[in-house]
Amino acid sequence: MRVIDLIMDRAARLGGEPAIITQATTVSFRDLADAVERTTLAIERIVPTHGAIVVSSDPIDQIVGLLGAMATRRVLYLDPGRIGGANAEFGWSYRFCDGDVAPTGAEAHRWLDSIEGFALVLRTSGTTGEPKFVIHDDRSLAANLILTASVEDELHERGGLHPSAPTDSLQQLADRAPHGLRFLSGMPLSSIAGVSMLMRSIAMGEQFVVPSSLEAHDLWSSAIVLGVTNAGLPPISALRFAGFGRDRLRPRPGFLHVGIGGAFADPSLVAGLENSLECLVTVGYGSTELGGVAIMSRPWDPADERHGTIGRPLRGVEIELRGIEGDGGTELVVKSPSIARGIIQNDELVELDEWFPTGDLADQTESDALVIAGRSDFMILRGGHRIDPARIEAVIERHPLINRAGVTSRPSRIPGNMDIIAYVSLHRTMRSTEVPDEIVTEIRRRCIGELPTHEVPRRFVTVADIPLASDFSVNRAHLRDLVRRNPLADA
Repeated sequence: MRVIDLIMDRAARLGGEPAIITQATTVSFRDLADAVERTTLAIERIVPTHGAIVVSSDPIDQIVGLLGAMATRRVLYLDPGRIGGANAEFGWSYRFCDGDVAPTGAEAHRWLDSIEGFALVLRTSGTTGEPKFVIHDDRSLAANLILTASVEDELHERGGLHPSAPTDSLQQLADRAPHGLRFLSGMPLSSIAGVSMLMRSIAMGEQFVVPSSLEAHDLWSSAIVLGVTNAGLPPISALRFAGFGRDRLRPRPGFLHVGIGGAFADPSLVAGLENSLECLVTVGYGSTELGGVAIMSRPWDPADERHGTIGRPLRGVEIELRGIEGDGGTELVVKSPSIARGIIQNDELVELDEWFPTGDLADQTESDALVIAGRSDFMILRGGHRIDPARIEAVIERHPLINRAGVTSRPSRIPGNMDIIAYVSLHRTMRSTEVPDEIVTEIRRRCIGELPTHEVPRRFVTVADIPLASDFSVNRAHLRDLVRRNPLADA
């Protein structure tokens, strides 16, 4: 059994029950199956075996195109930067695997042409460097579905699901009844997080909600109007939700569980969400290469683990903490059954080792929960300390007039040290060429009160927008380039 077989089996059993819900329409499992069957026939008729499907930006077309590609064992590109020319009837177009679809070299062409089964090609966010294309297949998507579903088995102390036996585990999932949940993803369907939540939802017979947009206020509104029970959010949206929830006059969603994706777990953010939304909040850790979440806190973990750690590996995932030369800390290295088949970068195919070096510095607590200290390649060295810019950003972004913050560094006059620079974008009603002195004073006071002295930024600079990656995290590579292109006068 493949994931697409499990989804189509759900559709046959659930028929007219809702599968996909948007502000404008509801697509039943029967309607979804009919659409997938139509697009499957069209793909088999139109798209050569080695053709690549490029899906339009419409979310329903993306879902149907994804499932159709899975059913027909074709290559599917989900790349928001290269979508275009979609067939008006089906919402997707096809091309051969050439440079118009993805910047692949001859070796990568031959490799993609040799794929016998389904392949999903995702473009990474570019948070820490140039984007690359990551290739997943039926095996890795099935493993990720089993990994996330196994958390429920842990709760009930069952041992049946394991990604090492995907066929048996998928069959067990097929025999489990839905719980009547509605899932909403704050990440686009062109990301591994969006695909993972979609698979988790419809493969388990639950309902997947498509919000009107991925802006925090639209996610909040969609969750209320469409009755969302479970949401997956990037940290910045979670921060906004915590603020919305503190307004007791504002209508609130009826969440049962909110998961925050990303490496950084701000303890006050998780606790604030739990208090303001009155639901369980967990943190998940993963990447496009790892096929989605591989490590997460559990809803039944004690508060000190949920608040500030990313929890423990999921069943079937292994981790190591490897020392970095020169007392650079320990890097988190992960071995997951859902790891990608390979990546395409600089026009070359690179097959991944079974152990994936994440580039994140990490430590373990006494209870073996993991704490992320930051990216090894973007740590700021100051006064002998390694500083994670994300922690400073989290403090600044809690100021009600700040929209986003991006923290980076520049060489200091003191050899071996760096000055910390905080770029901030104000809410649109407050946009100006300079940060008002009173706001700078408030932000600096907040930083002094909540951060060690060596982590307080030396300078605050207003920009119209913080450079962001497709997953809404700060694009640190672009931020670093911003400092290089625009050197700042001494504060």
